[in-house]
Amino acid sequence: MSRNAKDLWQDIAKKNQIPLLLVRHGRTRHNLERRFVGKEDPPLDEEGLREAQNLAAAVEGIELGGLYASTLTRAQQTAAAIGTPTVLEGIAELDQGELEGQRFEEVGEKYAQFFQQWVLDPDGLAAPGGESLNNCQDRAVAALQGLRFHHKPGPPLLIVTHQMVLSVVLLHAIGLPMRHWRLLKRKNTSMDLLGLDSTGQLLVHHLNLSEHLSE
Repeated sequence: MSRNAKDLWQDIAKKNQIPLLLVRHGRTRHNLERRFVGKEDPPLDEEGLREAQNLAAAVEGIELGGLYASTLTRAQQTAAAIGTPTVLEGIAELDQGELEGQRFEEVGEKYAQFFQQWVLDPDGLAAPGGESLNNCQDRAVAALQGLRFHHKPGPPLLIVTHQMVLSVVLLHAIGLPMRHWRLLKRKNTSMDLLGLDSTGQLLVHHLNLSEHLSE
């Protein structure tokens, strides 16, 4: 991350907001094989471990006010390249029910009706045996909002989480409906910089900080 990018959080803190660096975990074998992951718990693969090290190098020199990760191994391993993370309940990946572990191309016919509705409008829709985006958004936003009771404006909190969690949190912060979640897909270990004010409002400041990512 460039020096200018490293200093971005300072302007946020001056606005009396807690800077939040939201990060997607490094790559897993499931990501490479295009499988639904959800609450399944694969570790980082070799590339994912390298991505975690690149992330650590990108934030080297930034004083962090806290380091958090979801309960899942891939997030914990990514954060561990930087330091010892605190588990943040509520930011684990969307529970994708019966889809988990299956390849994207394998599930289309069996769940055709579900995916048709998912594309049109996933609001309130849950994967078979899984969780809705709305529930995922509610728990993730609440978990992030709760950080204001433990931290004050100052150095950023780095938080390692997951693709669908990032999508729904950003939708909440921007004020977009659920059907736009695909607009906010994130590469592994990309970062978004938000501010958290004293009322719990999440404000987007910089999206897709990715200078450290591999070509």
